[in-house]
Amino acid sequence: MRENARRIPGVAAAEGELSGLASTPEELPIADYAHLTVEQLLPRLPALSQRELHQVEGYEANNHARVTVLRRIDELRGTEPWAAYDEMTVDEIMPRLRALSPEQRATVATYEERHKQRRTVLHAAKRDEPTR
Repeated sequence: MRENARRIPGVAAAEGELSGLASTPEELPIADYAHLTVEQLLPRLPALSQRELHQVEGYEANNHARVTVLRRIDELRGTEPWAAYDEMTVDEIMPRLRALSPEQRATVATYEERHKQRRTVLHAAKRDEPTR
């Protein structure tokens, strides 16, 4: 049921932020979070889902409040191409990607470049014609 709720716009972000406020460092999506410097954290943030970014943001704001980390999270936060996109695997994304217009695929490519950087999705999303 929780996975289905995440498919509703805004639910994953709210869940992430609330869990971040109550999380211990061990529960965060980045291993050894409490022992990492800002320089070590920043390159790891783009791989996180929107829910995970909200979780880290809640924890960071409540515990360390490092402006550089919070600013980078804010830069990475954005609207997923569709609800629960970040929770999907490449195999789940590809059929849906095939049905999108070139403009919609460009939106997916832009989002994917800023976040997960999955080559298969990027390659398909950047094609000028629908994928087969």
